[in-house]
Amino acid sequence: MTAEIELLLRYARAGVDEPVAVGDLRGLDWNRLLDAAATHGLGPMLYSRLRSEPPDGVPPAVLESLRDQFRAGAVQSLQLTGELSKLLDAFRAAGVPLAVFKGPLLARLYPNPAMRGFLDIDVLVRPADVRKAIGLILSLGYRPFSRLGKGDDTRFVWWNRECMLVREDGGGVFDLHWALAPAHYPCRPDFAAAWTRLVAVPLEGRLVPTLAPEDLLVVLCVHGAKHSWAALGWLCDISLLIAREPGLDWDAVQQRAREWQSWRALALGLLLAHDLLAAPVPQALLLAANADPAVTKLAAEVKDRLDRLAGRPKSVTENLSFHWRLGDNLWRSMRFVAATVILPTEADADAMPLPSFLFPAYYVLRPLRLLAKHAWLTIAPSRKGP
Repeated sequence: MTAEIELLLRYARAGVDEPVAVGDLRGLDWNRLLDAAATHGLGPMLYSRLRSEPPDGVPPAVLESLRDQFRAGAVQSLQLTGELSKLLDAFRAAGVPLAVFKGPLLARLYPNPAMRGFLDIDVLVRPADVRKAIGLILSLGYRPFSRLGKGDDTRFVWWNRECMLVREDGGGVFDLHWALAPAHYPCRPDFAAAWTRLVAVPLEGRLVPTLAPEDLLVVLCVHGAKHSWAALGWLCDISLLIAREPGLDWDAVQQRAREWQSWRALALGLLLAHDLLAAPVPQALLLAANADPAVTKLAAEVKDRLDRLAGRPKSVTENLSFHWRLGDNLWRSMRFVAATVILPTEADADAMPLPSFLFPAYYVLRPLRLLAKHAWLTIAPSRKGP
């Protein structure tokens, strides 16, 4: 593990409330550190650490870059939180129930919300209210980022059970969900059950409905697993959620995970949060996680990839292998692999535009496109020479 990743882990591991010695910064690759902090969503935390006791040896340009990013992120977070207030008012007036999760509700776990930046606000609605919810968001000056709602074929995005909408002036992004995971994903968080357990938490002077802590913990682990734990910042969220919720019902957490076929996703997230950030996970859960060979192997792979920066594509086979082993249910895992290979996406439509009546052709063209992409990723390194 590189010195840059070690530094980020040490700063995050100490706990955001605790002082931490800056340590020896000699020999650091500052450009690599900035890239890694941005990739893992830890830029604001890094700046908060370095500015508390400005150490010798930190280039002024590094602190200035981190400071500018910190301020820009804080402004963006405030702007998005303001947009959330408008959304809550609009939904309340229309009588459409909703829940908010991640984003500002995770930022509130940090001593300074600006330490946890976010680019969008995740909104959860009932499946029956999706069209009405989209209309309400459109009325606030937003437009669909995806094909859903644009009049194009909705089959490209519907099975993902989410739709991103952006402000016309670029001032906000809402990620609208009507499930807690895509339809074909191996893990199956129960939307209906979680919806009955919503709680209200204070945010900017108002109560905002969100997932119960036990449900949220499992959902965060599923979210991280879905993205192969590409960002350490997601583990910080889990570590802080556990620390801020001393009354967590761990029996309920495990029950949710097993009912939702998400046990390995939960075990992987908790094991990584404990091993990398010293999260206070119950010993019994750690023993259970370490007793599952699939979980320990997946955790080892995630740790080995920590130095991989954004923009470096993973092969299709590597991605499928990761999620195949993550599944608790063989049938669900098989279904996920088949769906990944066959179900058309917007990327397919962008790469191979076809008229709507030829949509079925994508079921043949997508596997061919993935095969060609995988072949290119395999031979590309050899083309660059030694």
